[in-house]
Amino acid sequence: MTGESPTQTRYTRLQVRRVQKGSGNACAFVFSDRSLGFVDWGTDDIQCLSTLLSAEHPTRIRFVVATHSHNDHTMGLRTVLEECVKLGLTVDNFYYPSVGRLQKVPSDLWKAIIYATNERIPVHPVSVQDFRGVPPSPPILIARSNEWDINLLAPPSSSNSRHQITSHIKGVSSGGRQVNPGNPTSIVLLFRYFSKNGPKGRALLPGDATPAVLKFSADHANRDPSFAIDNDAMVAPHHGSHHNWPNWLTAHAQGFVVVSASGSHHHPSQSFLQQLGPQLKQGGNSQLFCTTYSHHCRQAFGLGAQNPSLVGPDVACFGDVEIELDPTGSKVLGHDPLGAQRRSYGHCN
Repeated sequence: MTGESPTQTRYTRLQVRRVQKGSGNACAFVFSDRSLGFVDWGTDDIQCLSTLLSAEHPTRIRFVVATHSHNDHTMGLRTVLEECVKLGLTVDNFYYPSVGRLQKVPSDLWKAIIYATNERIPVHPVSVQDFRGVPPSPPILIARSNEWDINLLAPPSSSNSRHQITSHIKGVSSGGRQVNPGNPTSIVLLFRYFSKNGPKGRALLPGDATPAVLKFSADHANRDPSFAIDNDAMVAPHHGSHHNWPNWLTAHAQGFVVVSASGSHHHPSQSFLQQLGPQLKQGGNSQLFCTTYSHHCRQAFGLGAQNPSLVGPDVACFGDVEIELDPTGSKVLGHDPLGAQRRSYGHCN
């Protein structure tokens, strides 16, 4: 990482952290006042969390958000809340998509909700009003300062409970794989600076949003030009699933796309890397990063491949990725230095 002390950092930093135990998403916002915000935490590895808290010495936790209920996004949320309580850190709010009968189905998300409720942390089930014949409500404010805010663009409320309950009841198949490739109720968050320089210093975090939910989010945001989803940073939906990245979304990726995944055989998909990598490279400063040494990179660089000396069989690719969100234009602050060598694979360069 950068080695900077928290007080030296002027602007917000978005950290997308490597999941070493678990299989999913782990994102944190580090604000200039030394407060933090968490969006998903798909690992119960305490070291991942301890490293973050020890490095940043946060003064408070502005929000904890679960984009949806899958355990690769929620496995460590209770651990996050427990550690914050132990350290005496105030957690301002805990948000999750409105999910109807969630209490009927055990889940990591439900464990976190119960813990937050018992500790009197404000808990908010949320969804965007989209009823026919009713004027649409503006994006839902999650947190703000005098320079930035974070708003919820999805999920739409009309289909929310039905899909979420079905997802919980089905859980996983007998083979252990998740049933649906994405989540029709996933929260989509937009971080934005109040800037006169156009859509700079923005980040989109869509969880496992499906193309339909992403389109809903874009339509919802575009009703007000100040919410346009042209972003300096974007966490790829569903860990780089080709099916969850609609073609139109690439035009809104005007900076960095980070794949937060565990290197499974399915995510990030090779077709996703082949589609997005070259397009981002053509966009100038735009680049694609992975928090992991993915299955497809293992095939190219692992033992038995043509270039096995570049990487070991279990080495992270870019590891933790840290992006400075700046209203004049964001930049990558840090990532695993060995990742640059692996760019010769071609798809992430």
